[in-house]
Amino acid sequence: MEQVSDLLKVKGSQVWSIQAQAAVKEALDLLAEKNVGALLVLDKGAMAGILSERDIVRWMAKKGSLSMKTSVSELMTREVVTVSRSDSIDTCMRLMTEHKIRHLPVVEGGNWSAWCPSVIR
Repeated sequence: MEQVSDLLKVKGSQVWSIQAQAAVKEALDLLAEKNVGALLVLDKGAMAGILSERDIVRWMAKKGSLSMKTSVSELMTREVVTVSRSDSIDTCMRLMTEHKIRHLPVVEGGNWSAWCPSVIR
């Protein structure tokens, strides 16, 4: 297994997403229901950011509490690091380490098409 495309053949390419204006409660429910650690955040069909469990925990640590009505857009990470299907697994690992992240959306031609979760668990 050398490329993202090889990994996706094994792990699958299911992507769970949520709208930017959705409430955090909806995001938490979806994270729990799908047993995932992050959701792609969409705004008018385009990738607007990513919301991870870490984003939620950091918000709570900074603010002290979290209203379940807070919009996902307030918590999400806006600068999303992405990879392509042709990127190497080594590239994914390097990006994850450099940016201290665990999730990389796979983007081809400007469109997200898959999800490259933590390569090593």
